[in-house]
Amino acid sequence: TRSDRDWSSDVCSSDLASLSKWLTDMEASLKAEQGLQATLLEKRSQQERVKVLQMNCSSQLNSVTTLEQKADSIAATTKYPQLTYEVSQLVTRYHTLADSLQDLARRCETYVAEHQGYQDGYQEVRDWLNGAQDKLIACADIRGDRHTLEAKRQKIQDLLSMKPGGESKLSDTCDRGTTTVQNTAPRGQDVIRAELKSLQEDMDSWTSTVSDTSVQIDRLLQQWAEYDQLYEELGHWLKDMEAKVKGVTEFKATLDEKKASYEKHRGYHDEVKAKQDSFDSLSDKTQLLLQSSTDSRITAQLMQLNSRYTALLACTKDNMKKLEQQTGDHQQYHGAYSKCVTWLDTASEKLAACSDTTGDKEHIQGQLESLHEFLCLKEEGQTLIHTANTWGE
Repeated sequence: TRSDRDWSSDVCSSDLASLSKWLTDMEASLKAEQGLQATLLEKRSQQERVKVLQMNCSSQLNSVTTLEQKADSIAATTKYPQLTYEVSQLVTRYHTLADSLQDLARRCETYVAEHQGYQDGYQEVRDWLNGAQDKLIACADIRGDRHTLEAKRQKIQDLLSMKPGGESKLSDTCDRGTTTVQNTAPRGQDVIRAELKSLQEDMDSWTSTVSDTSVQIDRLLQQWAEYDQLYEELGHWLKDMEAKVKGVTEFKATLDEKKASYEKHRGYHDEVKAKQDSFDSLSDKTQLLLQSSTDSRITAQLMQLNSRYTALLACTKDNMKKLEQQTGDHQQYHGAYSKCVTWLDTASEKLAACSDTTGDKEHIQGQLESLHEFLCLKEEGQTLIHTANTWGE
């Protein structure tokens, strides 16, 4: 009947009004959730709220379907074009709301996953940096002996081999951060950019410190290598030179041999004196190492080597003086001996001239006078012989 149709129309209008108000409220709630969130926690909360809205929307599907069926039934028996239009508009709004909520839910899921991935990456890089920094601190004290430095250099090499992996993690996290920033509120963007900047600065600082420590260790090991090389060279040189100067105890037979021995040992002495610069250089290298080394053995090594050098220098100086004295004495003897020989040759000639006793009285008298003169020169000859004998002894 007409009254029944009117009653159905009124009920349908009432349902329409009720669902329309619900849709208006839902559309307002949807609009309120369109904004970007700043933190992962806020994004998760937004995701949960959108899920609640979806559940609310799904719960009204039967009501919307029933209303649509009622409107179709009324339209088939009566003419209420306005009601049919309004119901059609409401159904369209409902499906638009459902689609929008589904799209928003997908976006929220993506935003949460991206932000979670960024945070996981950030924490992974932060943990890597903390571990790498702890290992670097263990190498920070570069004092020690050569073996300690070599062990630390190996650790530094291990750290440098870790660097590409850390840089790869940082690059991946930066990429994740760039993606996350695009779907984050400005307040959250500032936080992410600050975190990425901090990671990059810490990575740069760590890399610089590792590089500087590596250079310092290499420099100290080079100092050790130079010290060891010079120490070994001077040790061999001392051994050879100590063996050479021992030969001075052997007396030489001739003046020429003594002169040659003197010149040789004077050369040894000059060589030893010239080596002072090398020993001074070793002392400088030792002092340089002591600034960064706790190895007290190098001090003892230096003292031992310097003592040997000082003793060698004194020995070569003493040997040179002895040989100079021996050569001078032999030279004096040689000169005195030559004078004796010359005097004896002259005396022999004079004596031979006096040995002729033939001739007249005047001739013989002359020979006697020559003999008297010769006897006067005898004392000179004895003095020369005594001098030669003294130098000879």
